[in-house]
Amino acid sequence: MNKLILLIGIFTFSTLVLATDGYHTTEAPTCSTGECLYVNGEPIEMLRGMDLEGFEVTEISTNASILDTLSKDSPSCFTGDVENLKNILNALIGNTNSNYYNGGHALIVKSSQEELDSSLNISFDIRSDYSPYNYRETFNIKKCE
Repeated sequence: MNKLILLIGIFTFSTLVLATDGYHTTEAPTCSTGECLYVNGEPIEMLRGMDLEGFEVTEISTNASILDTLSKDSPSCFTGDVENLKNILNALIGNTNSNYYNGGHALIVKSSQEELDSSLNISFDIRSDYSPYNYRETFNIKKCE
């Protein structure tokens, strides 16, 4: 019995203390496709896969809403081409609207994207259940350096 308690103590110590001792690190998430939107250093990308019937499908790597992803305080940039960035942003808008129809509180009613030299401006009109009920957000996403 004492051996069991000793083993449990050693295991607990090793998982709680050694994993956070400053010598162990976790790898930063990487962009597997090379075409990602980075928000606060976290990549969001379109992933390709196969469905159960064997057809190719493309899906976004997050269930997050565009309103949860983009903010004025969160630095964002993209790698790859602008067309892929537009696909990522449209998928994030789809997540937002899907959340709304499943009980969320904000709906994107209109969006526009304007391509510049090495950046993309995106604007969208939001209808919310909370005040302000209708408002517009605009973001400029630059190419990562």
